[in-house]
Amino acid sequence: MSSFKWTLFDETIRSIQQVIKEARGIEERLKEQHHARSMILATRGGHSPKESKYETMMKVLKHQWEFETELNNYRENYKKYKENMQKIDNLIRLNVFHPQEVDREFKSAEIHDRINRKNYKEEMEVNGDHQKRALREIQLLQEEVEDEREKEENVSAWEQAQVWAKKIIAKLETLEKTIADKDNSCSQPKPVEELIEEKPLLGNVHSSKKNSVSDTIPTDTNIPSATTFTTTTTTNISATTTAATVTNEKKCSGNIERGQETQYRMLVPPNYSKPQCHTRCIFCTKHHLSNECGNYQDVEERRKFIEEKGRCNTCLNYHPGTPCRKNTKCSFCCKQGVQDNSHHAALCLRPLNKTMTESELQQQNSMMKHQ
Repeated sequence: MSSFKWTLFDETIRSIQQVIKEARGIEERLKEQHHARSMILATRGGHSPKESKYETMMKVLKHQWEFETELNNYRENYKKYKENMQKIDNLIRLNVFHPQEVDREFKSAEIHDRINRKNYKEEMEVNGDHQKRALREIQLLQEEVEDEREKEENVSAWEQAQVWAKKIIAKLETLEKTIADKDNSCSQPKPVEELIEEKPLLGNVHSSKKNSVSDTIPTDTNIPSATTFTTTTTTNISATTTAATVTNEKKCSGNIERGQETQYRMLVPPNYSKPQCHTRCIFCTKHHLSNECGNYQDVEERRKFIEEKGRCNTCLNYHPGTPCRKNTKCSFCCKQGVQDNSHHAALCLRPLNKTMTESELQQQNSMMKHQ
């Protein structure tokens, strides 16, 4: 019995020593992850000009995930330590071992229970503070990423508007050139000889008779001369062409005005994520712009969602009790001549919803891929 109890005690001592050794290793890894994460947060925006804030945030989140994993392992290690120490306490209560014998064995094994428990608690408190501070820094970094994404969205929207403007200008130039060519072709009169050959004013003249034109033309004064006929025809054609030109210009201007009056919010299909888009929708968390969300098409439903989540109506971010630092104006209101920064474009009531076709989605994806 005596040999068995000391064998059990030795196994418990070795288990405690192994747990303490693992705890020291976890503490070192926690320090490394904390240092790496702190360095990225402290030098963001200056350590690598080619690196975007999104890439920086992904690195920080990776280190944060590894840090939290090691912290959970440390908590589990502390549980193992307490379980082994509880075994020793139970053996003492059962009078299997005397407390002095246990103290003597602990000293020889260099196990200091009070110091170990104190180190465990202090280490978890320090790492808990590090974790809270890192989460605040990550939240600020996420806001910076959102700002960067909004700037990219505005730039891409401006570039797309320029492309459409160039296409419209090219079509107008082609239309003006076509009208000008018609005016030139109609304003040049044909020679008198061609008009006489096309529409002779003299009646039927037999080719066998070699009479002169002056002998064949009747002396009726009601028949107009060739010069008068040509001038009248040219004037009528010019007037008709001018009227057609004015009509076409009115039609073109009318189409442009109607395009300005009706605005459309282009939506992606429900549950759709753009392959090249890193931005997450505020409403459904899919990869597309919040204004394009096809799962939340109703603006009132979007506004209710923002109000329930306590987010800002202007930037859609979460900063309770803090005034919005952005002065972003709604793009739909600006097109109507209204400078309104009280709501985001995703919450505007002016445009009509229109779901993108498959070709439009492919065009947008290809544009994002080449950017």
